[in-house]
Amino acid sequence: MRRSDWLFLFVLVLTVAAVAGALYFSETEAERARRLETGTTQTAEGPSIGGPFTLVDQNGTTVTENDLLGKWTVIYFGYTFCPDVCPITLTNMGDAIDSLGATGARVVPIFITVDPKRDTVEALQEYAQHFHPRMRFLTGSEEDVARAAKAYRVYRSVRAADGEQSYLVDHTSIVYVMGPDGKFVASMNHATSAEEMARRLRRFL
Repeated sequence: MRRSDWLFLFVLVLTVAAVAGALYFSETEAERARRLETGTTQTAEGPSIGGPFTLVDQNGTTVTENDLLGKWTVIYFGYTFCPDVCPITLTNMGDAIDSLGATGARVVPIFITVDPKRDTVEALQEYAQHFHPRMRFLTGSEEDVARAAKAYRVYRSVRAADGEQSYLVDHTSIVYVMGPDGKFVASMNHATSAEEMARRLRRFL
């Protein structure tokens, strides 16, 4: 083969590799989040979801990932100003736990804000009154919330604000099921009914 042919082949291989790499890494954070919303169960090669976090609940009590060990948890990221999806999902989580009867006591429902600027401890304390009495509502500094969101692969983005306190937040809308060992077990999207949530949870309890 002539030297020019080798050079052409080398350039072609590099080009194909570059295009393949670009396609592989072009999936955005938002696209990865949407892909997780299919409600898949983790396998040995599954996604790494969950990790260290330090936040505070609606009573001002510090909560870390270690506080959840030994318990089944269902975790949802949202915000108190969310007009529809968040309150509906949180209500379904609570109803699902109640429908499990005594077994539901083994499950701790968790809400983590994606909007720490507005979702202060005081705001969460007021918000919590509308949902399951055992649900814990977590907030923290922007850095602490960002760390938790990253650990759970949660996408969040503030839309253009109309004012200091008037804006919407686009975010991943997934209910994460975490095992007593703190590892990810399954996910359910926000459209999952309370009945379906209970049915899926019952398989693990």
